[in-house]
Amino acid sequence: MKYCDYCNEANSEDSMYCKKCGRPLYEEIEEREEKVKNKNKKSKKTKHKTKTKHKNKTKVIDQREKGKMSFFQKFMMFFLFLLCVISIGAVGILGYHIYQTENITVPDVTGLTYEEAEIRLRDVGLNASRKEVITDEEEEVGIVLKQKKRGGAKASENAIIELSVGVLDTTVEVPDIEGKTLEEALELCREYGVTYQIVYEESDEKANTVLKQSIRSGKKIENTEVLVLTVSKEKEVDKETEEPIETPTETPLKEDENIQDE
Repeated sequence: MKYCDYCNEANSEDSMYCKKCGRPLYEEIEEREEKVKNKNKKSKKTKHKTKTKHKNKTKVIDQREKGKMSFFQKFMMFFLFLLCVISIGAVGILGYHIYQTENITVPDVTGLTYEEAEIRLRDVGLNASRKEVITDEEEEVGIVLKQKKRGGAKASENAIIELSVGVLDTTVEVPDIEGKTLEEALELCREYGVTYQIVYEESDEKANTVLKQSIRSGKKIENTEVLVLTVSKEKEVDKETEEPIETPTETPLKEDENIQDE
């Protein structure tokens, strides 16, 4: 039933106007609808606020859980790092112990002769190899001047230790003696320590002039190697004709030529 706000008359639900005073009844309907709408809006706002609060609480809880997880992860990373460091240290200590116990201490053999050094190394289970080093000091000849693995270092059994042994420099430099007199050439050979041999050859050049040398000047050779000097000599002259005498060159005959001559 609808009641009129003016005369308080009861009317049917579908009535638009009061049957007693004739006033319209739709204003009341609009007011009621507005009240219902306002109630619905309020309820929706309340529900939205409740949901928002719930979401915010959920986010805070998630963030806390994430914070807890990140701390746990950091702890685990630190623990794994510490475990790796300890493992590496243990392996290093074990390796050093094996290196110290299973390898041989190399003796210091510098200053000894090569033969003495070789015996010394062989006594501790090591071998020696010889490397010659040129020296100008006669006292260092045959002496171990340096060893590749220093004394006190570790080496495996039967390892080869390279020893640098002093030897005198036996090389000499060939001087430039072409065109010089024989006397000047011999003086230079003695000065440079070069072993020489003289071969004479007839030439138009002045007698006792070095025509050529078998080894070019400036080259390094062993002091035992022979430098051949070709020296000019005067041509032999026939006293009657005063013409130079030519020495015939002997040419070996072939076998068929010998047969024809017979």
